[in-house]
Amino acid sequence: MIYVKEHFHITPSLLRSVRGSQERGTERGRDLPEALRIIQREHRNLAAVLLCLRSLVRAADEDGYTPDYAVLEQIFDYLTGFLNRFHHPKESEHLFAALLKRRPDCAKMLGELGKEHGEVAPQLEDLQARLKDCREQGQAAVPALREAVEKYCRFELDHMAREEGEVFVEARESLTPEDWTAIDNAFLANDDPLFGIKRRKEFSGLFTKIVSMTPAPFGLGEPTRQ
Repeated sequence: MIYVKEHFHITPSLLRSVRGSQERGTERGRDLPEALRIIQREHRNLAAVLLCLRSLVRAADEDGYTPDYAVLEQIFDYLTGFLNRFHHPKESEHLFAALLKRRPDCAKMLGELGKEHGEVAPQLEDLQARLKDCREQGQAAVPALREAVEKYCRFELDHMAREEGEVFVEARESLTPEDWTAIDNAFLANDDPLFGIKRRKEFSGLFTKIVSMTPAPFGLGEPTRQ
């Protein structure tokens, strides 16, 4: 049996964890520099993808459904491409570099976050390997996939929360208008292949699935009762 939409399950605690990742940072509002608004928007979109990923795998484990391999593979492809080619390079090469220049005392924090950027690719490779195990071994391999997915999602949510709760504050206090102009231009030059204006065709189906399956306020699905 293939996992279908009506079995989609999102718990209140999962929604709270996603919301918390976006609300722990104190620097929210319309007065954010454009680059920070872009980061917040990308974090919100990534949280929706993670929510979809975690819920699909949880349902497969708890209810005995065959994982939706096509969707999971698309999710892993999107995360691999977007995080490694677009999102993290923008942060590291422009925002982090500018902040380090103005605030050498932030080197430890920025170094730790930059190190976490480098840990994403191996984690996603591990998830893809565990998904392959599920194809070959069936339901017996699903618990290991779920464990890896849970660990990865928590890693990403904690990482995003720290960026918004620490980097945003230091950057707004320390960077100059000239710094922000250069950073903003660099961020505006890139577009999200899934959620951006020029969405790549191969991700159109994934975008529709995520939006339809994810409950409000993140998507078009039915809100989850608290």
